[in-house]
Amino acid sequence: MNDPKLHAPELAVARLHERVAELEAEYFQDDRNPVTVWEAIRLIADHNKACSITDATMAFPFPLWINDYLLRSSEKIGRLSCGIRPEDDRELDASFDGWGDLMARPDGRSGRVRDTRADHVASALGFVSKGANAFQRHDRASMDRHNVRLLYEVRHRWGLDVSELLGIMAAKNHMTKAAYENRLSIARGRMGKTRR
Repeated sequence: MNDPKLHAPELAVARLHERVAELEAEYFQDDRNPVTVWEAIRLIADHNKACSITDATMAFPFPLWINDYLLRSSEKIGRLSCGIRPEDDRELDASFDGWGDLMARPDGRSGRVRDTRADHVASALGFVSKGANAFQRHDRASMDRHNVRLLYEVRHRWGLDVSELLGIMAAKNHMTKAAYENRLSIARGRMGKTRR
């Protein structure tokens, strides 16, 4: 990435493109984890904000995978504004019976009106799904990728036995060695696939 023919702005775009491609791979490896999308959005927005000051022609558009996420999320938020649960993907027509499910309802004890739509925003953005937390999934997947790379380096570059190291990693994750090896095997397989 240190091509002497590239000037600073072009080099910045090339580096951003490379990092966004890495994040795209992580996004698909981690079952479309929104934490990765928002990291990419921040990088692109920071770059574009700087470009608007210096050279707007160097702006970086959102790639398709980010646009798809934003479209899905905005549709969920739109449905949520109508009181429809984010996980409810049924077709909206005259027979739809989920309108207003989350809108203001009297609270049984106090008689106060409670609007629960704000409680479902994390779900609409994909951060909570079936009890799973996207931040925990992201942290776990990042650590698994790191450990796969570390074990590869120790085993192949240094020629050392990784059995003891695997045992330490398994204990740290409160798992048996065999279960942790299986988890890393799954992570290694995901690292090989980058698309849907």
